[in-house]
Amino acid sequence: MEDSRLYLTYQKHIYILAYRYMTNHEDAEEVTQDVLVLLWNHRSHIASKAMRRWISQVTRNTCLDALRRRKSYRSVVSARNPELTLQNTLAIERSLPYYLKAALNRLEEPYRTLVFMRDFEGLSYEIISQEPKYTTVESVWPLDFL
Repeated sequence: MEDSRLYLTYQKHIYILAYRYMTNHEDAEEVTQDVLVLLWNHRSHIASKAMRRWISQVTRNTCLDALRRRKSYRSVVSARNPELTLQNTLAIERSLPYYLKAALNRLEEPYRTLVFMRDFEGLSYEIISQEPKYTTVESVWPLDFL
């Protein structure tokens, strides 16, 4: 693929995936930019057939890193000003999307990543099981749950 078409081809896919993890436009844009820079820097080392999978993996990892940093930052801010955090929390909690996102955020690894891979990225269980970490999906999800 021509280098000039990388952005046009993958920007939307990266942004959609990043937004589902980050849950806001600004953070998703930042992750998208970071992933596009990584893609540009590694473009000569990625096989065309593996490009979309590489992008999904890098986007997911970049989002998880950003969420870890955000969680660390919020714990410092809330310790300094708990009243402000409580007001913001009460306003956010009134919406259904908040509860869904909160439920996903409470999932531990590897369950959270599997939910995102299956439900947000649309990957099949067969594709997911090709990841070295998830050689068989049944080893992570109980069979009666699938």
